[in-house]
Amino acid sequence: MKKTTFILFALIAGTAFGQNSAEGTATVNALIVSPIGVSTADNIDFGKIVKTVEGGIVEIPTDGGNRIISDAMDITSDPATAATFTVTAEENTTYSVSIAQLILKNATDETKTMTVDFTHSLSPDSNVSSGNTAASFVVGGKLNVGGNQTEGSYSGTATVTVSYE
Repeated sequence: MKKTTFILFALIAGTAFGQNSAEGTATVNALIVSPIGVSTADNIDFGKIVKTVEGGIVEIPTDGGNRIISDAMDITSDPATAATFTVTAEENTTYSVSIAQLILKNATDETKTMTVDFTHSLSPDSNVSSGNTAASFVVGGKLNVGGNQTEGSYSGTATVTVSYE
């Protein structure tokens, strides 16, 4: 009888104290960071280029070297420059840089164009901010000059976008 009473009591007690819900907790955090910013100190200038039948590519490197241009298109006395940008970002954050292709338009006939494909000096390992300080990078590019390109001044505005990842 003792055994039956104990088993019956255990069944009733287990049912009386059973749980049909449980709760857990988690800590919730948020960190508001400073906005990412970018500014420029210099503009890109491909310099003077001689019109040729073949056309070609004129490159402004990001390593500070001289522009790369075929001898037939070159005016050696005319300097070309890359652009320098400075990015400011929150400490220990990763960011990316993107620059869309640009179409340069002739100042007197906007139907005459050339394209620029951009490059930058920021390596994948150097796109993490080490503090709330500024980091600089250089933007260069390749100008696609057509054969018998229409003479005149060409210009456009490149947009450099920096984004937190």
